[in-house]
Amino acid sequence: MGNKTDFHRKLDDLWSRRTEELRALVGIRHRGPRLKFNKKIREQRIRELTELATEILREDAKDEIEARLNQTGRRHIRGYGIQDRFDRIWDWAESWIRGPIVYLFWKGSRCLYVGRGNSWKRLGSYEKSWYLKEADLLEVLCVAGKSNLPLVECLCVHLYEPRDNKSKPANKKWGKSCPICLTHDRIQDELRFVFAT
Repeated sequence: MGNKTDFHRKLDDLWSRRTEELRALVGIRHRGPRLKFNKKIREQRIRELTELATEILREDAKDEIEARLNQTGRRHIRGYGIQDRFDRIWDWAESWIRGPIVYLFWKGSRCLYVGRGNSWKRLGSYEKSWYLKEADLLEVLCVAGKSNLPLVECLCVHLYEPRDNKSKPANKKWGKSCPICLTHDRIQDELRFVFAT
């Protein structure tokens, strides 16, 4: 509820700033210094509103993800040396994972990285990876259909805010669109249209 209140308050502040000059023309003034409105302030507020929208929409992300999964599994990363750790994960993945996957490397309660692959064999690219030394848990989400892969990956990035994912997950033409990203784009477009400088 707090995030929705903050969103409402920041949107009202932006509106007050945008209409300050118009109000002043007819002698309506508020107490305190004049509210500034320029492109820099507008862009800052749009960033803040988009972040708040993410917090609000994140509440539904888990349900969206779970609706598109066949099964999930977790494997603690253990062993003597990186190769032994990889071999244990590889054997575990080969024995039960079927179909496309989204995988998450965790260190305690911190998500380090989210990735995706068309099969369990995608984990083979981590044979010499630093994640096998740093992470203590691998979580694998078996996705129902390849068209859901970009969506589940993107929702996981929004939900868990992984440390090492620097860019938005690539979407494919045939993939389902992320509702959070669509909402972000719509909010930004709408705010830039309404609050043009």
